[in-house]
Amino acid sequence: MSAARSLARGIGAAAVTAALLLGALPALAEETEDPPAVADEDVEYAGDPSSESAEARAEQRRITDVATMVDSTRWAFATGAAPLTLPTGDTSTVVLLAREEPYTLEELAELVPDAVEHESEGSYLISSHLVIDRGATLRIHDDSGLAVHLDSTADSFASIVSIGGVLDVAGGEDEPVQFTGWDSSRRTADHETSDGRAYIRALAGSVDARDVDLRNLGFWSGPTGGLALTGSDAPKIETASGEVISDPGEATAVEPDPDSLVLLPDPDERKDDRTVTASLERVSAHDSAIGLFAANTARLDINDADFSGNLLDGVVLHRFVTQAHLEEVTAHRNGGDGIRAGRGTTEVSISGAHASGNRGNGITVNGSALADGPSATGVATGAFGGHSVTGSSVTGNGHYGIQVTGGSGIAVRDNDVSRHTSGIVVKGPATDMDLSGNRVHSSAEHGISLRDDVTGARIHENTIG
Repeated sequence: MSAARSLARGIGAAAVTAALLLGALPALAEETEDPPAVADEDVEYAGDPSSESAEARAEQRRITDVATMVDSTRWAFATGAAPLTLPTGDTSTVVLLAREEPYTLEELAELVPDAVEHESEGSYLISSHLVIDRGATLRIHDDSGLAVHLDSTADSFASIVSIGGVLDVAGGEDEPVQFTGWDSSRRTADHETSDGRAYIRALAGSVDARDVDLRNLGFWSGPTGGLALTGSDAPKIETASGEVISDPGEATAVEPDPDSLVLLPDPDERKDDRTVTASLERVSAHDSAIGLFAANTARLDINDADFSGNLLDGVVLHRFVTQAHLEEVTAHRNGGDGIRAGRGTTEVSISGAHASGNRGNGITVNGSALADGPSATGVATGAFGGHSVTGSSVTGNGHYGIQVTGGSGIAVRDNDVSRHTSGIVVKGPATDMDLSGNRVHSSAEHGISLRDDVTGARIHENTIG
């Protein structure tokens, strides 16, 4: 038996023994007898797989076609040209072309009244897809509690998608700007996902959001899940051992020939950055498919945010997300995990999080390699790392409190973890793990468990009861 497995078995036994010894204490006995605060039965995805997957595919085709058309004809539009309206099926698409001044909803209600309507009660109804082109900014600033309704009926839905521009939204600290998937035919929020639902997405560019509330958005897939950051290109990503997975800044391997009749790329020409950056402060997402989905994101700062009561996960960092800092993020009673960082992510720090009552794990971090040998994409086989989960409260989730799968150099420190099947679980192959200062209690099985080829782990100053 390996040392790691012996240690894991010893820790599990110690957790059970400690629970038995301390069970007579009144305070602990009361906590142990309380049922886990698992998500409500109605937080469940009950859509239509056939129709929703078809809608998601259609959305991807629409965005691809619009982006291709805009890229190929951008030269024909002078800076400051009026928004371009394209017929795209049941819902038209309005492209906000590049200009120095930001677009506002008030202006768009005058320029494209069929797409953006200023309603009598002061809210705005967006009934067309809005696309923010490279060099354009859509700015929505209002500190008086502005309501923005994204039309979302049984027949069609609207979206806001950036293909390189800037989405800049700011409300008041006590009066956020509220985006709602809105069934205009019934004058109520849209709770139905089977026919598609309004969403917000960035394929490139940046999203800056402060004091924003998102409700009843998204369906079926990560990119259409609610608020999605899905860059077209991956940022620079390295494994824990320094293997380069992607690097958009790499120089071209083709040397330009001045005598060639073929126009070759100029190695000194700056490439367009098609990753996404985002800053989210006091942002909340409720009753969406996924609270926040991110992939191909170069920088992500989230502070004092709440992703709770969503049908699937609260926060998903899916692939190629780096330099993500989540501070004081609440993920409560979601249908999947509270917060999840998947394979291919690096340098993700989660501090001061509050994850409770989720159906899956409170917090999941996966540092496993993308492949273990030759593969279809030929990626490197190294594990990922640089993640940390610190100073967080993780309580009463449906499976584990904190689960780490694979990876190297991942730290789980100073967390309060209680009322789970197992409190903290590390599943190998994994190396160089640091589990310290955690307070774990009221687990049905193990307090801290290391499983399947975990080596070089440091476990110290934890309290298991």
